[in-house]
Amino acid sequence: MLTACAAAAVAALAYPGGRSPAAAMADAALTVFLTWALVSELDPDHPLSALLGGVVAGAVAITTGTVSAIALAVLMLSARLVTRSTGLRPLITDIAVVGAVVGALSRTPLVWAAGLAFAFAVALDTGLPEPAPQRNLWLAGAIGLAVTLTAVLSDALQVSWRMPGATTAALVAVALALVVTAPNDDLRSVTDFRPVPLHPERLRAARLLTAGALVLGTLVGGAALASASWAGWVGLIAAGGGARWSP
Repeated sequence: MLTACAAAAVAALAYPGGRSPAAAMADAALTVFLTWALVSELDPDHPLSALLGGVVAGAVAITTGTVSAIALAVLMLSARLVTRSTGLRPLITDIAVVGAVVGALSRTPLVWAAGLAFAFAVALDTGLPEPAPQRNLWLAGAIGLAVTLTAVLSDALQVSWRMPGATTAALVAVALALVVTAPNDDLRSVTDFRPVPLHPERLRAARLLTAGALVLGTLVGGAALASASWAGWVGLIAAGGGARWSP
């Protein structure tokens, strides 16, 4: 993964696509890393799927010149919270800090949708196996309100809307088909801090939450901003495909 990040940065330096070389390199390397991390949460038993997803997502970021690293990071944290891959309940301070940062940065449709996904993740965590305390529902509501207020006040949702094109539609269709039908039982992976398997119900919830957030962000952003979501869709395809076909 580190080699792939470095290679993506070098490729972006050679082909910055009208951006400053530093920005292009940072976008490419972050896209590889964050997509790898996201797929690792959504398909934990198949590391190769995560690596391939990261590499392809990095190539997409270089060729299109558009990516939302913030949205990828928030989606990854949302999935990590729902899967409980650490094996530990998140602290209130962890949720509050991430929620505050996401609330301040929700200035595009995709980041807004990812922020809502984080709010839903906090809420879902209270109703899944080994539930978090019910008081976290108040935090979930506050985060959802914060990201929406920021999006409205910054005019993030006031875009000139056109239907996303055929490439976006194809990515969405393939990703949703793979994720919805992906098996999630008999997991071999264990949590980071406890030698217990990940829970299939939590994994399925994380996959569907990520897909729902990407659908919302892609639809609200429309054609003008659709390519910023492509790395996320590539990640879902890698996760869904790896879960179905990897040994």
